[in-house]
Amino acid sequence: MKDFGRSFGFDRTLAASVTGEAPGQEEANEVEHRMVLQLRPTIWADMANAVWALQQKSRDPATSEIKDEFRALSRHVERLAECLTEIGIEAQNHTKQPFDSGQSLEVIAFQPTAGIAKEIVLETIRPSVYLKGRRIQVGQVIVATPQPLKGAE
Repeated sequence: MKDFGRSFGFDRTLAASVTGEAPGQEEANEVEHRMVLQLRPTIWADMANAVWALQQKSRDPATSEIKDEFRALSRHVERLAECLTEIGIEAQNHTKQPFDSGQSLEVIAFQPTAGIAKEIVLETIRPSVYLKGRRIQVGQVIVATPQPLKGAE
């Protein structure tokens, strides 16, 4: 958090001006954290979306291995993801997870699919994003549905 706060120009002097007193380490960290969270509300979801998309594009969908052409970049993308995690930002990929209509997800489409018995998330278009465990973005998904058997209609 120290490095992150410094990157945005937060320091103890600024924290002291907000609280009116010279803070101790714990208080300074809390003030810094509140200041970071008060930036444009959607900035964290936007950053999480960008990092998530880079992670998805850089990996082979079948094996989850880093694609050769992204190997040099992947270390930096993973570091960005770690920084977001350090401040409490998590992006949840729903792909291949069971789907049930009670979930709080925005379904873009239902796609009849052969060979499945239950609904499953076929593709995550946009991940769900959480800040300190509180959802700040609803995920968007495409859901595979069991294809009706021919003649069973």
